[in-house]
Formats: sequence, C-alpha cells, structure tokens
Amino acid sequence: MINYIIYSKDRASQLDLLLRSIDKYAKGKIDCHVIYRASNVLFMEAYDKLFAGSRQYGCLRAKGYETDFRDNTLHVVTVNPCKLFGFFTDDTVLFKPFSLTENDILEEMNAQNCYAFSLRSGLNITKQCHYRDEGYVHPKIVVQDDDLFMWDTSKHSYATNNGRPMSIDGNFFTYDELLKSLVEFPWNCPRTLDGIDVKYIGPYMMSFKHSIAVNIPVNLTAGGYADNWGHFHQYSLECLNDKFLEGHPIDLESLKFDDIHMSHHELELVFQ
Repeated sequence: MINYIIYSKDRASQLDLLLRSIDKYAKGKIDCHVIYRASNVLFMEAYDKLFAGSRQYGCLRAKGYETDFRDNTLHVVTVNPCKLFGFFTDDTVLFKPFSLTENDILEEMNAQNCYAFSLRSGLNITKQCHYRDEGYVHPKIVVQDDDLFMWDTSKHSYATNNGRPMSIDGNFFTYDELLKSLVEFPWNCPRTLDGIDVKYIGPYMMSFKHSIAVNIPVNLTAGGYADNWGHFHQYSLECLNDKFLEGHPIDLESLKFDDIHMSHHELELVFQ
C-alpha cells in the first residue's frame, strides 16, 4: 500500500472530493493520513462532519490536527514505514484508474534508480500553465514501456513541473530516500517542503503514460500566496464549506475530465 499525507486547510469539501476519488480510482492501493487545520468554527464543523462519516472513505487511515507542520509530517512518515510514500494537497483529484500495483511500480523504479513518481504528469500534458501561454518542453524520456515512462528532471528548468521531482501535489517517493531528505533539509511549511533539495531523491522521475491526477485551483487558503488560481472559475472557501455543511458535496461524476492536458485545470464544479 502506498502511504500518503494529505494536507488540508479550510477545505473539507475538496478533501472529501479527493478521498472519494482515491476510493474510486485507487481502491486498495493508497492509504491516506490527513493533517488538517481550520481557521474558524464553521470550517472546523465541516471537518468534524467529514470525519464523523470517515468509515465511508476506504482509503482514510488516520487524521490529526496540525500543530507544527514539520513535526507533524515527520511523525506520520516515521511511524508509517513503507515502500512508497507521497503527499497530496486537498485540491488534487484522481480522475483515472491507478493501473499498477505498488510492487510493480517499485520494481521498475528500483531497476532504473528512480526515486520519484508523478501522478499529474503524462504524455497527455502539453501546457505548463493553465491560464497563460508559456513554452512547454516535453519530458526528455530515457525509459518507457507500455504503462510508464521516465525522464531526467535535470534536463528541464526547475521552474517547470518536469524539472521538479519533489512535489506535494500527488508525487510519491521511495521511502528511504524521502526520509533522508525530510530529516536532513530545512523546511517548515508546504511551500518549503515542496521545494526541498533533491539530493537524495535524484533527478529521475516516472509517470503513467496518461496523467491520473489533476489540481483544481479554484480558491486559495487563508495565508497562502499564489496567482495560479481563479482565472476562469472561483469558489470561495466559505461557499464550498456552506454547501458541504448543507449536504451538497462536489459531484465527482459530473466533473469534466475529458480534456486534461495540464497539471492544473480550473474545472466548473457541480454539486450533489
């Protein structure tokens, strides 16, 4: 089983969507440990509602309120030794089946000295930025077979998805190399964790031929900074929270995943 930490702040509705998508497309392949925060009582009420019904999520193994980002993360990683370990942000969604077993992927990664795997990458990805035109450089493939391909991230700009083996948007890693990086290098928040040194992770990264996960950046959590959200569709944290509390979660089956060609897509949300 691949272990994942999911980081969530004020977005119980989007966390619910991610958990349901994992149950649908990666059932029995991913275990999730949620680290969450709520900035007011209504956001906390939504998390309480989600966790009260946690038995409906087959992938959810544990939850914990964030008190210290680094300490909480290291605790979850160190007390859950495994073969592969990764990270999700709560605005990520799986939209295609996770087609291989953990052992199949690990065998191929070990054979190629590859320590990182991206769920958002794929040969279907043709744009770096979802809201402005930027030049896109396709992965410099060094190995591929019927299911997977691998490229050398050092041949790409670190400012691009193809140049960054470390990412908390769905990437997973071989456990020992990840743990070495987490212990040795300084980081204390999602942004600095997302950019830690890749000395132990190494330059190679693998992916399925077609991406199976996408970020849906339709809002920004309080205290965050980014300009890559809300250019086409915006849903406030409060709006989604109110809908979730009223019994109207985001409808996974109604989201339009038929033309995913970027790692970020601002999809129009539909509610049950």
